[in-house]
Amino acid sequence: MAAYILGNEEVFASIMASATEQEEQDKLLVRRMACLSFVQPSHLDLKKLHAAHPALTLARKMLRRISTVRAPQEMLECVFRAARIIFRMLNETCGEGAASADDFLPVLIYCVLKAGTPRLYTAIEYMSQFRRPSRLSGERHYYLVQLQTAVAFIEHMDAASLTIDAEEFHTKYAAAEQAFLDKKERSEPKSSVESEGSSVAPWPNGHDEAGVTDKQALSSNLTERWQHEAVRGEWRDSGGSGHRSGDQSIDVRDHQTFA
Repeated sequence: MAAYILGNEEVFASIMASATEQEEQDKLLVRRMACLSFVQPSHLDLKKLHAAHPALTLARKMLRRISTVRAPQEMLECVFRAARIIFRMLNETCGEGAASADDFLPVLIYCVLKAGTPRLYTAIEYMSQFRRPSRLSGERHYYLVQLQTAVAFIEHMDAASLTIDAEEFHTKYAAAEQAFLDKKERSEPKSSVESEGSSVAPWPNGHDEAGVTDKQALSSNLTERWQHEAVRGEWRDSGGSGHRSGDQSIDVRDHQTFA
């Protein structure tokens, strides 16, 4: 019942309209991400193997989907699935031993930064405040905390926290900030934070540092398996039917999810 009520468009709009404090923080975060659009995997010490993996594109698209769903459990499921995709990729490519939080967090930070999810700060607060405590536990709670950590890192990111020369950082940051302001000035005035979210380009010229485009990653023969493996054994009810109520709206195996 709670999911139905909170998923209602009018109820959701009313809640978002009252989140004025978070809206200002959303605007600051959008600007911050735009200014850091020059950050590449090497600046976060990501391995080229990980940076070029199609899993990162899938994870980024799932993170961006947070802004398109309404119920807090659907948002939390997007976070959970994005994190599972990343961890699965790390476990398959790290060789011996399971991936740790030290391996996971830099990849999550990079995906969050490049996803440019609109109203992300508000979404995190919404998930924290409106999700039932009994369901905000275990892996899902852990991944939500990791997402909060990633956002906090981005908010305070500087040359010292990256593998980059300080002068280069400040030069590129200033150039990206000016480009953001110029684009904002050219655009028609818009009050929606979601419209500002488009200022964050996921990849420069549609490519990441490894030269992989979204289209190439999503057409990879790995894509189908990753969509399934990311949630295998985790998105099932006690009756083993394979789906919880409302799962169809955010089915990771539905290619429309990643459109």
